Order: sequence, then structure tokens, then C-alpha cells
Amino acid sequence: DYTSLVKSSNKAHRTNNALYLSWDHAFNDRFSTTVGLRGEMIDDPFDDQRIINPQFQTLYKINDTTSWYINVGRAFQMPTVDAYFGNKASAGGLKPEKGWTYETGVKKLIGDKSSLRFAVYHMDFDNKLGWSDKDPLTGLQHAINKGEFRNTGVEAEFARIVNAHWDYSLGLGYGNPEIRDPSKKNSKWEQDAGRIDIAAALTYRADKVRSTMTFKYLGDRECYSPYG
Repeated sequence: DYTSLVKSSNKAHRTNNALYLSWDHAFNDRFSTTVGLRGEMIDDPFDDQRIINPQFQTLYKINDTTSWYINVGRAFQMPTVDAYFGNKASAGGLKPEKGWTYETGVKKLIGDKSSLRFAVYHMDFDNKLGWSDKDPLTGLQHAINKGEFRNTGVEAEFARIVNAHWDYSLGLGYGNPEIRDPSKKNSKWEQDAGRIDIAAALTYRADKVRSTMTFKYLGDRECYSPYG
């Protein structure tokens, strides 16, 4: 239980070593590909991991100002170490989040200082990491695996360089993030996050200094009750 866990585990240590390899090949002046492999060796307090995450990218230049790209990659995320330790935490009970991401889009240069990007994406994860409902007695939450996660959406971004020091970007996205717990009987897909994503960023650069101010808005949020 929690008391014995605290008494027997005064500290926890995780070591993560990674090796990344990539191969680029241009078939001609218009079409090129990149294949990448990221290997991770994770020594964890409860469950060591040996992971290989592949990534595949293509780029096709339609003309001098317009490009079409495809990006497919495997994603992997361990629970934080402190998520193992806490009230109601299950030692070693949290599983790594893993899945695949798929994206394709078109990017167009507008003059020398502006660009426009439009993309379609899909995500498909298992063991999605998140937070439990609040405990009605303590008001506390703890990390859990929420289940299967999927999200399909579109996004658009406009970016412009104002001068040597200033640039900005404006982004708009719409998706359908859903979660489902396969351990529950007759479980259904439910909304997991906001569907509308609006972002604006302003960046200042001077020599080795870089500062960015970002505004982000999430709309059409999921229904939420703090106690389930």
C-alpha cells in the first residue's frame, strides 16, 4: 500500500540512453525521403524498456514555392518517475504511452518572407497517460492510463518574417480527440480534449537572444465533472 511504498522507497532513479540514425535520399530534384530510427534503452525502477521508434518522411516539390510532405512516426512516452509514487499510485502499474502519428500537408512560400501550411493528421495511441477524477474526500488526482486514444483533424498556419528581429505565426486547428477504456464493459469513444485549437506566436531575435510570446485558445471543450 501507499504507507509501505513510502517506507521502502526513499528514492527512485531512471536512466535513459538513446541512439538516433537517419538516412536521406533524393530520387531527383523534386522528390526526397528520410528514414529515421530512434532506439531507447530505459532502465526504470519498475519496468525496463528497449524501444525502437521508426520515422518516415517524404517531400515532393510541386514547384519552386509549393511542397507536399508526408510524415509517419511511432511515438513512445514513459510515465514520469514521480507518477509511481503517491497516494493511490500503483507501483509499476502505469504503462508507457505508445502509438503512431500520421500527417500529410502542403506548404507554400508567399514571397520571401511569408509561408502558408495546411495539413491533415491522425493519431492512434494505446495506454494514453492522463489524470484520474478528483478524490471526493481529498480533492487530489493521480496519474493513470486512460485507455485508447485517437484524434483526426486538420490544421492551417500562416507565418511571416517582419524584419531581422521580429516574426510571427497564426495557427488554426480542428480535431476530434477521443478516448476509450477497453477494460470497461461496453465502453464507448468519448471526447477527451478541446476540438478547436487557435494559436498565435510573436518572436523576437537579437544575436544569441530569442524570446517568444504565445497565445493559445482551446474551444469546444469536453464535458468535465471534477469528481467523475
